[in-house]
Amino acid sequence: MNSDSTLNNRNTSMSADTFSPQRVFQLVKHFISIHQKSLRNGALFVVAVFSAIIVLVYAFSSNTSSSPAGDISGYYQLYLLLGCIFTSRIFAELHKPETGWQLLSLPASNPEKFTAAWLVTFFVYTLVAVATIFIIVLISGVASLVATSSLPSYSIQLGTTVRYFFYYLFLNSYFLWGGLYFSRYRFILSGIGFILLSILSILLYLSILYFSGQFENALFIFSGQHTDTTPIRLMAIGMYSSLLLLLLYSAYDRLVKKEISQ
Repeated sequence: MNSDSTLNNRNTSMSADTFSPQRVFQLVKHFISIHQKSLRNGALFVVAVFSAIIVLVYAFSSNTSSSPAGDISGYYQLYLLLGCIFTSRIFAELHKPETGWQLLSLPASNPEKFTAAWLVTFFVYTLVAVATIFIIVLISGVASLVATSSLPSYSIQLGTTVRYFFYYLFLNSYFLWGGLYFSRYRFILSGIGFILLSILSILLYLSILYFSGQFENALFIFSGQHTDTTPIRLMAIGMYSSLLLLLLYSAYDRLVKKEISQ
């Protein structure tokens, strides 16, 4: 029995705020079944493109001392970009008259639906991305062995990796909000909104620093001439956490209103 039929066989008389891990798991399977083609095709496309680049570099470049896949920073950027695109599409069926009612009529509460969508766009997508990167690294290693009889070296720092996961945690929350608020051109409109939000956040951040007497220190930090960053970092973390929670709540509130309007 598939996830949709399992959900539809549940008792529908439940509060809008009930929460069941079992129903969340079924909803995760529901979202994966809808978007598995996008995840699979996206992963295959990335592997194919990087594999082609690796093979071409080893075949035609005279400098094979370093692997073309050795710089991991490009993977981080791609992880963020593709994750934002995927997240903005997770509720795509909700905006279509012929499919929107299917998600809204599932016998699950709004917290369960929202949690399942977040789990798929953050954790499931991250697992797929890590697996994709591992395959590319493996292909690069094989190509390096064939071409140079040696394994390539990779520059992977735990701190940088964790930082990018936090970057995506914020971007995921924002594009989840955008995916619910915009019915068309979700990624593009969310991207424009993110640029505007970033400008406003920077202005607000600098204003707070100015009125708190930390503005001069912030300028030193940006120029690399000051090392005591603890107060400013704590302020940045506070703003980051507040925006994150605000975006998640706003996205959830939009999902609730979407259900009420149907």
